[in-house]
Amino acid sequence: MSYFDRSLTESIVVTQLTFNSQSSANQHNIAVLELVQIPISNGADIVGVELTTLQETLSVQDMEAKQVQETVAQQIAQRLGHHELCHEKHEVVSSQLYANIGTAGQESLSGDIRLEQVLN
Repeated sequence: MSYFDRSLTESIVVTQLTFNSQSSANQHNIAVLELVQIPISNGADIVGVELTTLQETLSVQDMEAKQVQETVAQQIAQRLGHHELCHEKHEVVSSQLYANIGTAGQESLSGDIRLEQVLN
């Protein structure tokens, strides 16, 4: 249950999923599991049909959580790829800018030297 955080608005890591990223059926399952978690933590015994239902609910919830985790992992990979492309573009532009500044500085210095020679 620690995977689901009702306060998150966006899943940004695969170990913390937004509650809203789940289907309505799985949101219901999560709510049921949250309610059952308290008595189990207090040592309550769950047997028979209730145990079977709980196991089925856990299985469905686990399967959907894994699907959401895969989706979030893909989204993170896409974002990282986009950031890497932006970073590479920035590096190219910065390198060209520094080269242009260096060339302009050299040209300005050469112009100053020629002007100084003409004036002397």
